[in-house]
Amino acid sequence: MKRGDTASHIAVANRPAGVSLDRMLTALQRANPNAFIGGNVNRLKAGVTLTMPTEEQIAAVSREEAKQAMQMQNRDFDEFRRRLAGLAPQAPTSAQSQPQKKLEAKVDKPAQPGSRLELSRGSVATVPGGSERAMAEQLARQAERAARLAEEIKALSKAPAPAASKPASAASPPRRP
Repeated sequence: MKRGDTASHIAVANRPAGVSLDRMLTALQRANPNAFIGGNVNRLKAGVTLTMPTEEQIAAVSREEAKQAMQMQNRDFDEFRRRLAGLAPQAPTSAQSQPQKKLEAKVDKPAQPGSRLELSRGSVATVPGGSERAMAEQLARQAERAARLAEEIKALSKAPAPAASKPASAASPPRRP
């Protein structure tokens, strides 16, 4: 697994045919209760080893139960992101910001039910002067990223909704010069 992989990517890559993403995520969370920060499937811990749920464990989750659980967890995660964005310092101007690389998960062979998946913790660069300095620099980078994300969310929420197009029968015919 690579840094940036999400429970959703893992669930999609390993769910049996005919199983909804919500059911797979709920079963994955139940099979790995300590793998998620605050018990939220959107906050997968780095470095954990996941056990894929069996077909019986997946079948034990009803569609409605999974839908409600995921809606509640998504609301909780959105609230977490809003609180985090509120703690972030002012975002740098766009001239100062640098583009972020996109991380993608690639699964060559889906895991079998009951198999285990180990996530790496990632790496932290060593900085001369001690780990406190490295942690402070990492925290500053994360705060900057959170601020940029908060600004993007704010900009997207202010964007006007797309105008509804007229039905073809109500549209006027094109004018000829």
